[in-house]
Amino acid sequence: MSFSNYLDDVHKELLWAKKRLEIIFEHNAAGIFVVDENRDIIMVNQRFCDIVGFSKKELLGQNACFAHISQESCEAFGKYFLEAKDDLEVKIEYYVKKKGCDGVWVEFFGSKIELDDEHSGVIWSIIDISERKLAEETIQKLAFYDTLTGLTNRRLLEDRLSLMIANKKRNNDHGAVLFLDLDNFKVLNDKFGHLAGDSFLIEVARRLLSCVRDVDTVSRFGGDEFIVVIDGLSDDKDTAEKEILVFARKILGRLSEPYIINSPSNDKPNDTIEHLSSASIGISLFSRDDKNKDIVLDRADKAMYLVKKSGKNNINVM
Repeated sequence: MSFSNYLDDVHKELLWAKKRLEIIFEHNAAGIFVVDENRDIIMVNQRFCDIVGFSKKELLGQNACFAHISQESCEAFGKYFLEAKDDLEVKIEYYVKKKGCDGVWVEFFGSKIELDDEHSGVIWSIIDISERKLAEETIQKLAFYDTLTGLTNRRLLEDRLSLMIANKKRNNDHGAVLFLDLDNFKVLNDKFGHLAGDSFLIEVARRLLSCVRDVDTVSRFGGDEFIVVIDGLSDDKDTAEKEILVFARKILGRLSEPYIINSPSNDKPNDTIEHLSSASIGISLFSRDDKNKDIVLDRADKAMYLVKKSGKNNINVM
């Protein structure tokens, strides 16, 4: 074989190798894009375009920050870009822009790539993890939130309360637990059924949320029992008690207003009923002197029980 033929064969092999790499790049299941030292996009495959909803024409030449939702995420991406450039393996999750909608969750894998003898960049591959994120969010809601009312459940409430009590060791202010038991709930359930009972509980949750601040915690503790946790009350115990009684009276008044509840029947699918209810509320103040959540919850429970025993529809502080 002549040297000229040898060079021709080498050239053909190089062309075929390049073609195979282009096919692998273009038809990869992962979205792939390459950025240069300025983080400008210089190569992109079709899968990446499909994930973010932009065409190659719209992406090529753009800075990689183009795909980020906020300046903060762009700056964070810049940090990971430098890590990848330093030959560190980078794996991150990001919420990025998607044309025509809010965005999409993706997982990034980045590594250094030599662009020529003097310049290097980073090759990123991404996969769409939106379905996984949705599943994780659903699992978290099932684990920490009540499925009927959407309020925090007992598990998350106890976690938050434990944290609040622990934080009291560093300051002198008070918090409070309000233990609520709904009056006349069993009567409603027995007479009109569980659908009416569920509608009532949902409305109770809505009213409770309307009475408190965004930083407060409202939880369905179980059945017809609810817990409200208020933090940031006065350092002085007497003043803190007065402050929490303002919250409690507001809640008691709101829960005592009439309820119009859907109660469909076979012959009256849009039928409603009016239900009158109230609440028995036990309150336990907590401070740096309290050791754990169980003591605080038990104290609030006992305070509530005394209200139930003495005629309901009232408030008691212990």
